[in-house]
Amino acid sequence: MPPLKAPSLLPELRPFQREGVDFLAKHNWRVILADAPGLGKTAQAITAVRENAAVLCPALIIAPSSMLIGWAREIPKWAPPAKVVILQGNDPLVVGTHFTIISWDLLARRVEELSQRKWRCIIADEAHYAKGGETTKDRKSTRLNSSHANISYAVFCLKKK
Repeated sequence: MPPLKAPSLLPELRPFQREGVDFLAKHNWRVILADAPGLGKTAQAITAVRENAAVLCPALIIAPSSMLIGWAREIPKWAPPAKVVILQGNDPLVVGTHFTIISWDLLARRVEELSQRKWRCIIADEAHYAKGGETTKDRKSTRLNSSHANISYAVFCLKKK
């Protein structure tokens, strides 16, 4: 995976966001980011992957359907020139991307295929969609293979297989 070099015109993280990125690294990328809405968890996660692309790419982002476009819009702001793909329907998995984005609902249907890829980072946005171990989404999401990182929002962290 090619490194992601940050152009000098990238937006700057606020000091508390920089602390969040450093916290992710300090805890080997297995962290739950639980800041209040609007404080930049997305920017922190993307920046962490950008700054550590050799270790954290390819990254899989699991998010609610309503957030897929938001992720695809934010990644170029914080990690240009990252290669990004949103998986929809039966779209084939694309090799060589930095970020692959999928909805929680589609994950449930494509988990077998996705579990064959060695993701280096899995970001679970709105992780409460997995509902704490009792639902099909949760059981399927824990089957994904991540060798290095699991960055979750809210109350759920994917387990290393």
